[in-house]
Amino acid sequence: MPRFSRLLKFIPILPLLLACILTTTPTPTPPPVAECMITAAGEGVIAYTRPSTESQEFASMGNADLPTAVGARTADGWLGFDPHKAQAANIGIFRLRWVQASQVTTTGDCEAVDVVIGPLPTTCYDMPMESVPVYALPDVTSTLIATLVVEQYAAVLGPNAAGDWVKLDLNVGNSGINAQGWVDANTTNVNGPCDGLPVQTP
Repeated sequence: MPRFSRLLKFIPILPLLLACILTTTPTPTPPPVAECMITAAGEGVIAYTRPSTESQEFASMGNADLPTAVGARTADGWLGFDPHKAQAANIGIFRLRWVQASQVTTTGDCEAVDVVIGPLPTTCYDMPMESVPVYALPDVTSTLIATLVVEQYAAVLGPNAAGDWVKLDLNVGNSGINAQGWVDANTTNVNGPCDGLPVQTP
């Protein structure tokens, strides 16, 4: 009986507790952030293969190609977009084509787009299609400096005399590593002006 009597004391407040639970205001869902889009381009606007007027021209940016989503931007005012055209072996940032933000009209939250360091206009880059070990010397028994993964890239300095190894400058790219090293030439997937690079020595 004592336990039962204590339980009876709570019965009068049960309706109040239920009312509080049922009338609790739900947390509002924030509205979706509008995607950054290029919606119009001025007459004669050129899209480039890299974020620089020194790089190769890709195409004239016509309004017939718009709107298109912005995939990346640079600190100096370039907008990168995917042209949705076949690109043999291009990976990550190298799939983007670039226009100057001052020459196009945009809508949406463009400040939320990632700021990237774009590829230099006249540099040959290696953009591996799988994880690739980078060695201190053109020899798999030498020190392993790093492993480049898909969507990382590094500047190509040139091949060794035999042509079976390629020297990279990891500092020129997005790996965050300040070093130079060697990769097996069979693993390379290059982009840019890569013909006639000078022979490198260990």
